[in-house]
Amino acid sequence: MGSRIFLVLAIAAGIAHSKTLLFLPVVGDLDKSSDVATVNDLYKDALVAGYHGDVKSIARDSAKDCADKTCAARLAVQAGADEAIYATVKRLGTKWIFSSTLVDAKGEGAFIQRGTAQSLEDLEAVTRRVSDAILARKSVDDVASLDNITGKEENTEPTRRRSLLNSGFTLGYLVPLGGTYAYLKENPNSGALCALPCTEQRFSTRQRYSQMVRISWLNSWEFRENLMLGVDGSWALPNVVGADINLQYLFTRSDFSPFVGGGAGIQLVVPLDDSLDNSKRNSGPALNAQAGMIFFRTYDIHVVAKTQYQIVFNSDMDRGITYDLGVVYRPSSHGGGFWSSFWKIALIGLVVSSVAGAAAP
Repeated sequence: MGSRIFLVLAIAAGIAHSKTLLFLPVVGDLDKSSDVATVNDLYKDALVAGYHGDVKSIARDSAKDCADKTCAARLAVQAGADEAIYATVKRLGTKWIFSSTLVDAKGEGAFIQRGTAQSLEDLEAVTRRVSDAILARKSVDDVASLDNITGKEENTEPTRRRSLLNSGFTLGYLVPLGGTYAYLKENPNSGALCALPCTEQRFSTRQRYSQMVRISWLNSWEFRENLMLGVDGSWALPNVVGADINLQYLFTRSDFSPFVGGGAGIQLVVPLDDSLDNSKRNSGPALNAQAGMIFFRTYDIHVVAKTQYQIVFNSDMDRGITYDLGVVYRPSSHGGGFWSSFWKIALIGLVVSSVAGAAAP
C-alpha cells in the first residue's frame, strides 16, 4: 500500500513539474559594458525573484545578441527550457526604452512589455516594473506599486510619492447602538402628572437618533512597511465631537489597497438634556476598530472608504458604527506651501460641513 502511494505521488510530482525559463542577455545601446552588465543583472535578479520555477541563463557569446522570437525559441529548445525571455535597451533622445518579450519554446504565445527611463539610474526601477508585468502577464501600468515607481512618474504631476503626508475630508453616518447617544427631553405633560420635584416623570421622554451625519478631517503619514499613521478629527451632528490617533495596516502597495486598523482618542458628547446632571461624565477616552479601502493610492488624490466600530468610555458608554467616504489630497510642494494647501482644504471642509448641516435631523 505504501509503495502505491509513493508511486502516485511520484507520478503527480512528475506531471506538476515546475517550468524552466531561459534568460537571454540584455541587448542594448549602452555605451559602457559595465552598464550593460548591471542592467542585465538587475533584470535577471528581478525575474529570479518573481518566477515560479527555475531560471537558466547562458553566456552572452552563446546568445549572439539574440533579440527576436525565432532565436529565443531555438535557444530555449537547446537548453531544455519551457520558455525564454529576451530584452533590449534603446536610446531615444535623452530617454531609455527597456523592452522585453516572453515566448514559449515553440515560438508562440509571445507577451511584450516596455518601460521608459529618464536616466540610466532609473533603469533599476524600470527593469523591476517590466519583470513584474511580464511574469504576471499584465501591463506595466497595472503592476505599478510603491516599489517600482520610476523617476518620470515621481517628477511629473500628478504624483503623490514625494510626500508621506495626506489630508482630506470624509462624509458619512454614525449609527448609534443600544440606544446610546440619546438624551432626556422634558415631558410636556409633567405638570399635570405630579408636583415638583418629581424628576423622573418630568424628564421621562428619551430622544434617540437612528443615525447621525458625520464629517471627519483626515491626516495621514505613510511608512514603508505598509503602515499608516492617522490623526483624525470628527463631528457627528449635532453634538458629538472628537479626535483619534489611528494606526492602519495596508495589505497591498498598489492603487487599490484594503486596510485594517484601530486607534484611540477622546470624544465629547455635548449634553442636550433638559435635565442637566452635573455628576454625569459626558466626555471620555474612546477606542475604535476599523477596516476599509484606499482607491488610487499611487496618485496625489485618492478616495477613502471605511467603516469602524467605536466606543466612548463616558457615563453612558456611548458606542456606534460609522460609515465614511471621502477624498484625501497630498498638498503639492509647488503649490504655494502649507498655508495655501491648508486654506484649500479648509474651504472644502466648509462646503462639506454646510451640506452635512443641511442634511442633519
